[in-house]
Amino acid sequence: MKRWLRGGSDNLASANQPSQEIFRIMRPRLFSSRLTPTHRRIYRSVVVFFVLIFLALIWPVATLFSHARPLVLGLPFYLFYLAVLLIGSFLVLLSLYLWENRTGSSSDPGEDSF
Repeated sequence: MKRWLRGGSDNLASANQPSQEIFRIMRPRLFSSRLTPTHRRIYRSVVVFFVLIFLALIWPVATLFSHARPLVLGLPFYLFYLAVLLIGSFLVLLSLYLWENRTGSSSDPGEDSF
């Protein structure tokens, strides 16, 4: 096991038990107790958006758009549909990144950032 998983200790007994620090670092931000209601709402909205993107790409919904005609901007409709979903997900991630940089919320207060 790698040294950083052992918490920097060379003791073999601690190699089998990851330290609490690893779990604190790996905890998803959505479930953080330090998030304000605004931050939690924004992160929840991003998660819901990507779940909807996932659902839009699987069988029941994707078959509604899997036609070669009509052509949109010279692309078959399904390819245009995929491009719109891809550009939409890029814009959501870009806006989340810019929002975190603007508000300084990329790390929890009191938490060490790497």
